[in-house]
Amino acid sequence: MHGIQHPNGVKSIFARFQQTVARAIHVLRANPIGWWWRRYSDWRLVLTLIMVVAFISMIAMPASVALAFHRGKPAPNSVQAWLNSSDEQTTIYVYRVHTGETVAMPLGEYLIDVLAAELPPNAPPAALEAAAVAARTYAVQAMLAKRSGMVAPGATRPAITTLTTSNASHVSGATSAASKTGSTSQAGSTSRTGSTSQAGSASQAGSTSQGAPASNGVSGGQSRSPSSSASQAGSTSQSTSQTGAGSQNAASSHTGSASKTGSTSQAQSAQAAGADVTDSGQYDLPMETAAAQDARWGSQVDEMRAKYQAAILATDGLIVSYKSLPILAFSFPLSPGVTRSAEEVFHKSIPYLQAVPAPDDKRAAKQPVKFYTLAELSARLGFSAKGAALTQFAVTKRLKDGFVVGVTGPRGASWTGSTFEQKLGLSSSDFTLKVVRDKLVVETYGIGADVGLSLHEAAALAARGETWQKILATFYPGTGIMSDVGFPLTSFQQ
Repeated sequence: MHGIQHPNGVKSIFARFQQTVARAIHVLRANPIGWWWRRYSDWRLVLTLIMVVAFISMIAMPASVALAFHRGKPAPNSVQAWLNSSDEQTTIYVYRVHTGETVAMPLGEYLIDVLAAELPPNAPPAALEAAAVAARTYAVQAMLAKRSGMVAPGATRPAITTLTTSNASHVSGATSAASKTGSTSQAGSTSRTGSTSQAGSASQAGSTSQGAPASNGVSGGQSRSPSSSASQAGSTSQSTSQTGAGSQNAASSHTGSASKTGSTSQAQSAQAAGADVTDSGQYDLPMETAAAQDARWGSQVDEMRAKYQAAILATDGLIVSYKSLPILAFSFPLSPGVTRSAEEVFHKSIPYLQAVPAPDDKRAAKQPVKFYTLAELSARLGFSAKGAALTQFAVTKRLKDGFVVGVTGPRGASWTGSTFEQKLGLSSSDFTLKVVRDKLVVETYGIGADVGLSLHEAAALAARGETWQKILATFYPGTGIMSDVGFPLTSFQQ
């Protein structure tokens, strides 16, 4: 058997190495410290010196060169990773409430705009990731409800209100937000790349509101009030089937109160316009447009958006599920100290919507006091101020969790708690009334409808080191995290 033959090049390198060592020893003997060498050197010192020189020549130097080479190479192409993400390759249709048009945009861009409206970019990463999973779940559930009839367990089916906006059915291309990354997602292009299903719990950011205390880095858009409408949407049995005709976006299951006041439900309008969701925080998730983000962050906008993108990419394709379907879940900025159960709000049991203590919320629950004159109340609530008195306002019914159900006013006028909240621009329906001199004083606790995930509490938990999975498990017991691969998101007809 022949031995391994070393190439001539290796022999040459070894010979040069021997010459170098010999030359170094000669220099040491010849220089002024040669006396030290002659006195103390022995074979062990020579061997050690040879090993050090060999290490530098054969290992350390090549490793240093390689390290320098790799440091000089660019980092992985984050832009390309974003464009290749399953979120960015899925199209969602958004009904613009103020313009009355429906626009197509990549789901990834939609999620950025939602996160920008819900949380500041410097919020703890786990809080951003939890919100990203929640928002994706909300969007996927809405898309499934519109495109294939799948309904989240616990969803209701109110009647669809016909659009009155003349151009509401118009569908445009990607929005300016999408152009920030150069993506050109086409309508109907919704192929998904999968993530492995994980055990855990999750939620969905469904209900957001007017901002939360900055102490934990939570901000928000308009408040929406599921409690004001879910009870009016009609009793509908919970659905766990994979199909169903005429199913409605879960978001519209809590907008029925609009018909009580004579206004058109925007969530239902989105359905009639051929959209999946609206851009209104009152009916769906709040959104901050790319233009608004530019105005807010200026030259730092790309850096700020990159933080949202990181959270979205870290959870790409993951949604919240219960019985293998996206959940009907909500979120809001700040609770009074405990969230509300579905039984309390919707008068029906939904296993993953339970009352959950939120101690960090409790410390920040009280909102700035608001004062209203009789004239202001007359203008906002629509009654005649002539002969009326502030002392005629009273809370007639309050639930045990503190949320107001009914309010009465002058001449027998009455409002639901949520209607009173909306007309006066309050932060929630958990409020008290008292008269001080010529003003009605309203003290409010918490921000939003208090159903599901508290974004303020989530940020506090994340700051203490909790993972996004643990955060969502806290607020949505019994739910799981799964990939949205396999759901028929492409079944969409304009």
